[in-house]
Amino acid sequence: MVNCNYVVLVISYILLNVHPFKANACQESSTSFSISTQRNITGHWYSEVVMDLGSDEETDEDKKQTGPWNLGMSFRRKRCDGKESLSIVTAIRVPPPKPGPGYEYFAGVGYYKIHTTLKTWSDARKTCADEGGHLLILNSDAEASVAKQLFSRHKQISGWAFIGFHDKTTEGTYITVNGEPLQTTGYTKWGKGQPDNAGGSKTNEGEDCGSIAHDSTLNDLPCGFKVPFICEYDL
Repeated sequence: MVNCNYVVLVISYILLNVHPFKANACQESSTSFSISTQRNITGHWYSEVVMDLGSDEETDEDKKQTGPWNLGMSFRRKRCDGKESLSIVTAIRVPPPKPGPGYEYFAGVGYYKIHTTLKTWSDARKTCADEGGHLLILNSDAEASVAKQLFSRHKQISGWAFIGFHDKTTEGTYITVNGEPLQTTGYTKWGKGQPDNAGGSKTNEGEDCGSIAHDSTLNDLPCGFKVPFICEYDL
């Protein structure tokens, strides 16, 4: 799903200067943000906002940054006991880094990647996390459509692909990799006769890990099976 990141600064002075701040020195990068506010010759308040994003040495992380940084400001003027003050509220909308190689952006939905290398559910989950994402959590028909499109490009994949839900904790109670109940995600279209926990017994764990089929219906599979999987990168 597409989310937004915001940083909100509240600054109260007649003349403002926000000095540059630097990220971890090991990253050799810096961001500066400054506001200069004063009256112009007509007596109106005039503010100049300057943002500078740069680095001493461009890194892979810098290359992942998207732009521009969108900045909005609001002003409040206050007079008390003959003194005047000006409050400036600044909201900066900062785009997140882009995901790693292989992720594709689907407009209005997000970034997704299908892995055709066969892995167990736990290894698939770790792979997605190592890439900065997580196993796919379906929240809508639009996301299910994305999964279907990804499947269609890889005819060699038969069966299912692991995605981000399971009932490993309590049999029959499905939760996502983020710990949310599956029924609250907005998409619970199971395949015919699913979930069935095939082979499950007191001595056999059965099918505790979630997957998706070519027709975008859900299914439960043994967590130790090795199948393709789909990762999602949240914005």
